[in-house]
This record gives sequence, structure tokens and C-alpha cells, in this order.
Amino acid sequence: MNDLWSRITEVRFAYPWLLILWMAIPLVVYWAARHGPAGSITFSSTKILAGLAKQNRVSRGFFLRLLRMLGLALIVAACARPRIPQGEIPDSEKGIDVMLALDFSGSMDAEDYVVDGQKVSRLSALSSVIGEFVKGRKHDRFGIVGFAKYPYLTSPLTLDYDWITAALKSIKTEGGTAVGEGIHMSIKYLLSDELSRASKEVDEPEKVRETHWYDMFDMQEPFEIEGSRGPDKRQKVLIVISDGLSNTGMSPMDAAKIAKDEHIRIHTIRINPGVVHPSKVQKDVMFQIARETGGEFFQATNTATLLSIYQQIDRMEKTVIEQKRFQNFDEVFHWFAWGGVGLLTLEFLLWQTIKRRLP
Repeated sequence: MNDLWSRITEVRFAYPWLLILWMAIPLVVYWAARHGPAGSITFSSTKILAGLAKQNRVSRGFFLRLLRMLGLALIVAACARPRIPQGEIPDSEKGIDVMLALDFSGSMDAEDYVVDGQKVSRLSALSSVIGEFVKGRKHDRFGIVGFAKYPYLTSPLTLDYDWITAALKSIKTEGGTAVGEGIHMSIKYLLSDELSRASKEVDEPEKVRETHWYDMFDMQEPFEIEGSRGPDKRQKVLIVISDGLSNTGMSPMDAAKIAKDEHIRIHTIRINPGVVHPSKVQKDVMFQIARETGGEFFQATNTATLLSIYQQIDRMEKTVIEQKRFQNFDEVFHWFAWGGVGLLTLEFLLWQTIKRRLP
């Protein structure tokens, strides 16, 4: 009972100004009583009714009018849209959209990184660092596209960071390194609102991962990006991580030019235990991709530098916005609507049965 009362006291009205109609209800009920049909009999004398028990008409009329007023009051309350607050949700139209294009080729299984004093694979170290990076970006949407021989969706853009963490754990490596295809598919998901909403329709990360891109498109003819977004209030960023050279599929530079045309900045991270000599960096396709799109190129030689890189990206991609949050509500207008209908129905039945006037 206490729980029910506490929920009732939490009720808020979306249109509270409608409640002013409560003031008119007594006047309407009084007017209807004064102008309603009057009771009458067809006898010339009422002496034959002298023996009948007297009824308390005043009490009867007050009770029925009270039922009518309460019923109408509940109907008006239902129209004012009563609801109970259920907590706040962030405004999904603010912040940044960040797509992570991750290399899932077989070489990412090499155990030459260290986490918590233990040797782990490059992919495990990457997953650990990304998990921390994502959780620190409270108002940004993240998605993951994995690529090996072919690219595929691991997680669509979402604000559910636990989902991202679970998706990272579902990753399995394969052969091949299609960097260009990974970039191209990431661009498509960054620009597609419909695919962004897919996060609400997928139950398990593994099911998403099994949807390979070559199941959806003809590999002989690369798909086209529909429309050009142009700059808008929600920034689009792509982070590409790979430890090898692109050896299949679309040219990485062709994909980078598409990203540039769509105002998508690409940061690239080269996973490599050995540092690339500065004289060779500019020839690295990952460096060229970042330069083409206005992003930054990084080299991750160990877990510490990988973490440092993500911290740098975190600082670079901060947005100054007035964060807006929406209140989530549980609609309860039906409580009031059915209550009002019930009271009005009871009032009508009482008028027609035990409290009916003489004709």
C-alpha cells in the first residue's frame, strides 16, 4: 500500500494547465441537476403514496453528484497526461559519433604486449584500452567495425558502453587485412541514421559480428554512400587501428578521400612493437590516411603508449556543449481514465436502478 501511495505522490502532469477545468466541474454538475428532467406522477392525488417510506432525496442527490464530479475530475486529470518520472537519459543529438575500425587479422593474436604484468595479445591489450577510453566519454556514441579479409559490423553506434565492452569480447581474428574496406564501411555506418538505430534491435554482439559485409553487397561493385552529409552539429570521428599493411580490397587512400569529402576526421594508430623510423613514417599509408583527413598518426609500441595515445585523442576530440538531458517517464493516464469511466458508469447505474426517480 505504501509503494502504491509513493508512486501516486510522484505523479507529474505534462499539461497541468488543463487542471483548471476542475473549477468548472461543480458548476456543470449543479447546472445539470437544476435543468434535468423533474420527477412527476400521473395521479390527481398523492394520498395513495402516503404509506410509502420516505427517501432522503437530499442525501441521494448529493452522493450521485459527488460520484459524477469525481468521475469528471479523473477524466480531466487523464487529459492532463499524468506520468511518473523514471530517471534521466542523455540527449543523443549531442556529443560525438566515434567509429572504431579495428584490425582483426591473425597477426593481432601475437602476444607481445603486457597488461597487469602478463603477456597478452595485441588484440587483448587493444580491447582493454578501448574499454577504458569508451567509459570516459559519457555523452558520445561509439561503434565498432572490424576488418580482416572483409569488414563487418561488431557494434553499431550506441550510448550503451557495456554493450561496446561485450562486443569487444566477442572478437575473433581471421586472415587478411582490408584497411580500405574497413574505413569505407565505417563511413557508411557513421552517416546512416537507420543503421545507428540498429543498436536497439540487436540482442547479442556475436549476432552482429556474423553479419559480414559480403553477405549484404556484391563484392564486384563497391557500394555507394547515399547522399553527402556535410558539416553538422554532431561531429563524426573515425579511429583506425592496424598492425599490418592493407593487402586486399579497396585502396585505403580512396576510402580516406571519401571520409574527407564527408568531413570525417580519421586518427590512425599503428600497432607495432618496433618504432618506425621517422624517415619512413611519411611513406606509411596509415600516416597518409590521417594527413589526408586532418587527423593524427600514432605509433603504439606497448600498452602504455597505446593508453597514452587514447588519452591524447580523448583530449583532442573534446566538444564544448551545453549538455541537455531528457526526463524519462512512465505514462499513467490510463489509471485516471479508467477510474473516471468507472465512477461515471457507477453513477449512471445507480440513477437507473436503486436511486431512480419516479417517472
